Amino acid sequence: MLYNGKVSIIFVFYLMLKTTQKKLDDGRWLHTQINEDGSTYSFKFVKYWHPYELRHWFRSYAANSPKSYIRLGLKLNSIGLCVGQNYKDTLPEILDGIEKFISMNAKPFVSHITNDNRTLKQIYGTAKNFREAIQPN
Repeated sequence: MLYNGKVSIIFVFYLMLKTTQKKLDDGRWLHTQINEDGSTYSFKFVKYWHPYELRHWFRSYAANSPKSYIRLGLKLNSIGLCVGQNYKDTLPEILDGIEKFISMNAKPFVSHITNDNRTLKQIYGTAKNFREAIQPN
């Protein structure tokens, strides 16, 4: 406990002994941590491949349609996009790839704040309209 004369603050440190991340067969990752008291905490997650400029669109997509999100990322990687971390130069090409490869049957906003159960095709009609919607200013 620290005491500065007026306020006492209690710091609780939960020591993690071992943390691992393992890629699963479906493309998601399993994060496991073993704590000091022997307890284990695990969760599955999707590693983001999308550029920061598209974060508002694709974080929901990754959370609600992880298989489709992973497949789209793999297709873009196969043509040499979204490989490194510097996307500024390739953003137009990434948008072209998204337009070409995205599954219009995905439901990216099902568990989103809007709780929209429609597919991308129902919302935007075509991949070109979706690309125009996500185009950064």
